Amino acid sequence: MCPTRIFKIEAKSEWDELFKDKGKWLFGIYFPKAMDRSEVKKLEKHKYPELFYLIDGEVNLVLKEDKEIKELPLKKDEVVIVDTWVLN
Repeated sequence: MCPTRIFKIEAKSEWDELFKDKGKWLFGIYFPKAMDRSEVKKLEKHKYPELFYLIDGEVNLVLKEDKEIKELPLKKDEVVIVDTWVLN
């Protein structure tokens, strides 16, 4: 069991890993570099599903489903879980 931890939700870099439970899951904050779909050079797929939650602003999640590249607008207070190729 780990002690109680309180995290301030702010991006310090593109990917900031805050907590990891070895071999089970990890929690981090992702701040995308790409500001436009044309800037997306590659997609990646992790071994496990990924959860996305928009804290503030506007962003589209770029992903590949059924051989098609799609943009999914993220909305505040809505969780999106994907198990496909996503923006890297």
